[in-house]
Amino acid sequence: MKTAILISGKGGERPRVQCDDLLATKLPMENGKPGIDVNGNPIFVPDANDIALKCGEGTLLSENGLEAHAKIDGQPNLTLAGDLSVFAELIIHGDVDFNTGNIDFDGNVVVKGAIIDGFTIKCGNLNAKEIFGAKIFAIGDVHVSGGIIRTQIKAEGNVNAKFIMNSNIKSFGSVLVEKEVIDSKIRSSGNFIATRGKIISSFISAKMGFESMEIGSDASNPCRINVGMDENIKKRIQEFNYTITDKKQILENLQKNYEKESKQQETIHLKISQLAQIQDHLILEQRSLNDQIEESKQRGVSDGIDRIQAKLLVLNAEACALDDQVNNCFKKQEMLDEKITEGLKNIKNIIKEIETISDEKQALMKWSKEEKGIPVIKVKGSISHGTKMFGMYSSIIPKETIRNIFVKEIQQTYADRWEMMILESK
Repeated sequence: MKTAILISGKGGERPRVQCDDLLATKLPMENGKPGIDVNGNPIFVPDANDIALKCGEGTLLSENGLEAHAKIDGQPNLTLAGDLSVFAELIIHGDVDFNTGNIDFDGNVVVKGAIIDGFTIKCGNLNAKEIFGAKIFAIGDVHVSGGIIRTQIKAEGNVNAKFIMNSNIKSFGSVLVEKEVIDSKIRSSGNFIATRGKIISSFISAKMGFESMEIGSDASNPCRINVGMDENIKKRIQEFNYTITDKKQILENLQKNYEKESKQQETIHLKISQLAQIQDHLILEQRSLNDQIEESKQRGVSDGIDRIQAKLLVLNAEACALDDQVNNCFKKQEMLDEKITEGLKNIKNIIKEIETISDEKQALMKWSKEEKGIPVIKVKGSISHGTKMFGMYSSIIPKETIRNIFVKEIQQTYADRWEMMILESK
């Protein structure tokens, strides 16, 4: 069995495509064929798991679902969940402040100045001079030529900056810092690299390894460095689970309402049937009385006509009251039909939302599983005593300052356990 996605584009670190350019081609899925082992026993293959091309902003999927094309000129992007997009570009020639307000743009944002305290940007890729106290949500990369200060960043791509201070950064790519990181929390699904920088009073988790000039100082709180594990994936999976649980509760409530309204509909339908039978009986009685009156008139007999007419008036009144009841039942039935139709629509929508979130969760878990972590910490300068260093299965805290080393989590051959080993840098 095989399914492949081929990504095409125009080269360079930041490739660009033009409208109608081919972005991706999917090869049709082929089911595997059973084989035979060395003993002649059959080897069965599981059913193939097809992969669909998923198109987001600025893209168009062909009718056969095998090709994705650009709808606009811009920069192609592929998210962790496998969604293809093409981002247009918004250029801010000054600062992001009260003149611009918050920015929510389905494309790349280039800020020639700074992003000021209190403002939010949601975009594809972001380029800015500096960021002070902002909130950034990027589907792609975040590149800051200056510093990131008091800022929250969630990026599905890489984050680059000169320095980071008092910030909380979650990156599904790598985090590259030219100088220091101070009082910050950084979670990276790729590498963390600050080859010229010092890490002070910070928590840094980097699945694919950590590298810096120095960690900690005698005057600062100890740092904690996690390597080999993906804190972002754990957090995102938790968020997916919470969201799925919430939506399942909504689905359960919708289904209960649907069942309740369906029973009410059945009750009203039964009542309408019963009222219809009574109406039929009244109509027969009315006809019988009218026939009696007509017969008496033909015979020239007036005795008893008043009594029959009085009874007929009573039956007519009962018939009118029954008509009102039936009409009210039909109105209630119509209202319930609308509620049930809307309820079914909501049930289908929430099921689709749960399926979409579950697909994204599975894609993220698959991506994380395929990308094995690298539990290595490299430091060219010093690591201060008390620095907490964690791998996937073990940890180490040096009791004294150490220099020019790298720390690697190694499985011991003599025991089924792992150990964070301090080794001399080569």
